Amino acid sequence: MVAANGLSAFVAYGVYVAEVLAPILVITGCSSRIGGWLIAINMAFAFGLVHRAHLFELAGTGGWAPELQGMYFFTAIAIAIALLGPGRHSINNY
Repeated sequence: MVAANGLSAFVAYGVYVAEVLAPILVITGCSSRIGGWLIAINMAFAFGLVHRAHLFELAGTGGWAPELQGMYFFTAIAIAIALLGPGRHSINNY
């Protein structure tokens, strides 16, 4: 899908980094700010490549169509961890 939208096929390897490495960084607390930013960038690409047609649509229940993806992007898993850091119980504590 990345190459079909005019991006380099090399960019598709970033999906592997964001889907595998970033959650490991967040869960272990080792460089979790970097992991949070990787997840946020991955979700931004997901919105741009997959869900751009649904950004202004409502689902059958009346909620925002890409509500789950928006929750992943806007909640603590990405933005808050990236801005606030992992906390005092992390491995590297910065």
